[in-house]
Amino acid sequence: MLNKFSLQRQLSRFSLQKQLIIIFSLLAMLVILILVPLINKNLNALIDEEMFKTLDTSQSAYIDFDYSPIAKSSDKQIYHMTYDKNTNYLFPPSNLTRDKVLALYPVFADKLNEMLKGNKDKIQAKGTLDGDTLYFQITKKDSASYIISLVYSDYSASLISSIRQQIINILYVSFAVIGAIIFIWVSGLIKPLKLIRNYIDTLI
Repeated sequence: MLNKFSLQRQLSRFSLQKQLIIIFSLLAMLVILILVPLINKNLNALIDEEMFKTLDTSQSAYIDFDYSPIAKSSDKQIYHMTYDKNTNYLFPPSNLTRDKVLALYPVFADKLNEMLKGNKDKIQAKGTLDGDTLYFQITKKDSASYIISLVYSDYSASLISSIRQQIINILYVSFAVIGAIIFIWVSGLIKPLKLIRNYIDTLI
């Protein structure tokens, strides 16, 4: 209660326009502090969904047409590898060394074992390697073969950053426009009120 009265006393020292600017700025900062974490959460969920869709599309093209384009940039491509159940051998893709495949294996090993034991047809999940996040999808091709497709989160990091910044910029512009409109409106009301007060003062 005391804090409320203290804030009122502090604000009363400023003109109505300045009070409006202060209050609106505080509300804008509060809204941004609440919205930004929600934006990040929803963005991450959206990106996860899109990444798994991309993996699924790429893997289907690989299985059906043996299509696997190799990008020049090694950190922004999808890797496809085949695991043979009968020989317990993981065949590396042409754009990855055997050592790199063995380093990636722990990322999806548990889910692959889960598929082998549970006789599942498809699993999508995320894993980490040396601090990097990877998306992967494992699909049962036939009774003995499983296709593992994976991609680093770098594939989507720039997209997340770009979308987040665009949303924040839109919020800033929206608050600025709304604040300007309210300020002009209040300023327009204050002027005739001052004229009325001056007129009353002349009558007293």
